[in-house]
Amino acid sequence: MEEQFREARVRAKSAIQSKWKAIADVRTLGWGGPIESIEAAFPFVRTSTSKLRDVLSHHLPVLIFQSRESPPQKMEIVLAYRDSAGNPYRTRVAATSEVPNAHVLLLSEFAQAVWFSLDQQMLPPPGEGRAFEEALIGLTGKALLEL
Repeated sequence: MEEQFREARVRAKSAIQSKWKAIADVRTLGWGGPIESIEAAFPFVRTSTSKLRDVLSHHLPVLIFQSRESPPQKMEIVLAYRDSAGNPYRTRVAATSEVPNAHVLLLSEFAQAVWFSLDQQMLPPPGEGRAFEEALIGLTGKALLEL
């Protein structure tokens, strides 16, 4: 079992390191929670959350991807939920505009790797000051988090 988790940790780290540049070319990353505060700040998310309310993760951060202009013209919010098989890293992407499937897949794979890394304590919890941000920058680069 430990070997299986070791391999999964390597895959998660690799996914973060290999996907961040494609995301950073068009989006900046932020995070937040709880879901009620995300819904208040970004009402377009409610359509997605209403259907998943009972299975949304309350311990994993919501990931927020915004287009690079200021103010941002486009945004995707990636939510974690537990599916009927028990997978806690299923994703739902709520967006301000239509998003190509390839972009949804990219964001979903990146988000799943981040969430798994948090659960495996490869990344510190986002609520612990700047530690999460600094650890994420160490795996990616500042460009993912800055305009």
